This record gives sequence, C-alpha cells and structure tokens, in this order.
Amino acid sequence: MKDNEAYDFSELVLRYLKKELTQEEERAFLAAVSNDMEKKKIFERYEDRRPLDRDLQYYKRIDTDEAWNKIMSRKKAKDQQADVIIASPYISLKKWLPYAAILLCILGFGFWSIFLNKDNKLIKDNQFGFKNDVLAGPNTAVLKLSNGEEIKLGQTGEEIKDGAASLSFSQNGELMYHHSIKTENGQFNEIAVSSAGKFKVSLSDGSIVWVSSSSKLRYPVAFNGNERRVSLEGEAYFQVAKNAKKPFYVEVGGKTIRVLGTQFNVSAYTRRVRTTLVEGSVRIEDGKRVSMLKPGQQAVFKPRGVVIQAANVEKDIAWKEGYFTFDHDRIKDIMEEIARWYEVTVSYEGNIKDEVYTGSVPRSSSLGGVLQALTDVSGLHFEIDGRNVMVKINK
Repeated sequence: MKDNEAYDFSELVLRYLKKELTQEEERAFLAAVSNDMEKKKIFERYEDRRPLDRDLQYYKRIDTDEAWNKIMSRKKAKDQQADVIIASPYISLKKWLPYAAILLCILGFGFWSIFLNKDNKLIKDNQFGFKNDVLAGPNTAVLKLSNGEEIKLGQTGEEIKDGAASLSFSQNGELMYHHSIKTENGQFNEIAVSSAGKFKVSLSDGSIVWVSSSSKLRYPVAFNGNERRVSLEGEAYFQVAKNAKKPFYVEVGGKTIRVLGTQFNVSAYTRRVRTTLVEGSVRIEDGKRVSMLKPGQQAVFKPRGVVIQAANVEKDIAWKEGYFTFDHDRIKDIMEEIARWYEVTVSYEGNIKDEVYTGSVPRSSSLGGVLQALTDVSGLHFEIDGRNVMVKINK
C-alpha cells in the first residue's frame, strides 16, 4: 500500500472506530476492506482496539516525528521499509506499526484519551497552561424520517428517500427538499444538530433554515395545506420564502411566530425565548396578546408578556457566521453558551462580580483559547479539569 493510500486508509479506520462515518461512507469502506486482503488484515487487527492500544503504547516510546518523516519519505521496495520502524524486540509489531504510527500522527497528542478515555475531544494543553484542553465536537446531525428511521449526517453528500419524497444532503452540509415533493399530510422529518454543529436545511417551499447547535427542527416534508408550520427547540435562523396565501409559523417554547416572508433569528435554549428580526416583519402571538416586530428589533418573551426592544443583530446571528460574540454580557451568561458548545460543566468559586464583558472569539477555537481570551478581558482565573471548568477570582 502506498504512503498516501496508507494514510487515507488509516484515517478511515480511525473514523470507523469513532463512528464518524456516514452510512454511505461506511458501506464504501467495508466494501473496500472486503475486496483487499491487505486492508482486510489491517482492519481486522485494529477493529479490536486492544491491539491498536498495544501497538501505540510501544510506538509512543519512539521518536514520532522521525518515524513520521520516514513513513512519508519512504519510496522504495519492501526490503527498505524496515528502516521506517526503529528496531523492536517484538518482531511481529513491524508489520503493523506503520499503520499504528499513521494513526498516532492523525490522532496527535490526544490519542490516549480517544482509545483509553474514549473522549476524543479532551487533549493535552501545550499552549495556555491548563490541565487539559477541550475541542468542540464534530459538525454532525441526526435526521429522523417520517417512518422513525434515523440517519446520521456528516461530511459526505448522499441521496435520501423518505417514502415518495426524495431529498439530498450535499457535501457542503445542506439538506435539500425538492420543491415538487408531494406527500401525504402528516409526514414530518426532524433534524437534531450536535452540540458544536450548524446545519442548513432548504425546505420544500424554498425557505431556508440554519439550525444551530444542540437544536431540533421538526417540519413537514411538504407544505400541502394552507399554512406552513414548523417547531423548534434551541436556536435557528430563518429565511422564509414569501407566500402571502400561505403564512409561515414557528412554534417555539409555547409561543407562535407568524411571518409571510422575512429573515429572523429565534433563540430558545432557556425559558426566555428571543426573536430578532433582520428583514421583513414578524407577528408575535402570545396567547391573546399580539406584537409586531420591525427590522432591528427583538421580542423577548417574559412571564408577564412580550417585551420589544432594540436588538444587537450582529451579536444575535454571530453563531451563524461561526463566532461567539458578547456585548455587555455577564460572565455566567457567557459561560452558559460556552458550556453548551464544548459540552462542559461550569462551577464558580468565590464572589464573582456581576460585571459585563464584550468581545468576539471564533467558535473553531479550543476551549482553552476561548478561556484565555476571557482571562485577558475579565481578569478572572479559569481552570479546566477534564470536562469541568472552574471560574475563580484571579488573586
């Protein structure tokens, strides 16, 4: 197996072990394994993680940079391949260590947590001085079809059938329903997005919804009646196709938002539902009370009614552009959003002042990078221990 092919295959083995392959990718991977004896032997060895752990524990003791350079520079026949591996008292390992080495390089310094702790987002922190660092999870989602079947959506495009309906998931992460879909009434789909994900859904009427992390959107496969109605848990950005004869409703947190054609953001992670209007007009229905929003305004649902106020649109839709953006926010509100994204728990020690902070950080940053940025602006002290974060007064 050539170097590049070995690297690609090792990466697929790793993604298979971590259950990150889509159904289509997994079928193609297993088919390739069954048709190639060399790949089959490697896969069968490492399908059981214990041999991989053993090989990696040995390989961890050698110079990984040197080994990797040798692996990638290897261009000659098998009699020269032995130079890739530093002499081992365990002769049988020579056959497998190139693949263990490649897997180790793919995993980086976080491989131990993947295979022993089974948490592939906990990594060693060599930059910020924390006990460990945490990476955000993968951008994945689960699509639940009308028959209850669940399909994991990843990075590879595929065609999906749901009864008579045909939909597609593109490689750029967009789930598309065709405008000509005709289905029976009551045929619904639901997409549930991972803690660090964001998915674009093009509905059958041409409306587009960006579904945020830790959120669920339930919607009909086709809008056959005289209205368009969806339900949301979490957060989403809506770009609703205009149709005066068929209003669009969003049900969220026991409230109803009615639009004809507009762009707006809805956030309902907590009991406090917030709707920010970017373009068009929105009618807010809260029981018998009705409120109208103008662009640049925000409706906040409170126990005693709806409060209309000026919105910071850039902040409210920053998640869609890949940023954490805070504008005069309290540290506990900031940490609540960070905890949801990185799937960590947050606790506080000491008398943390109720001060507010402003700033913006890419969501692609590690948890350590975000907390370091917060340290710089707040003067607070943060500690990371596994998936637990402690916030303290900086003495």
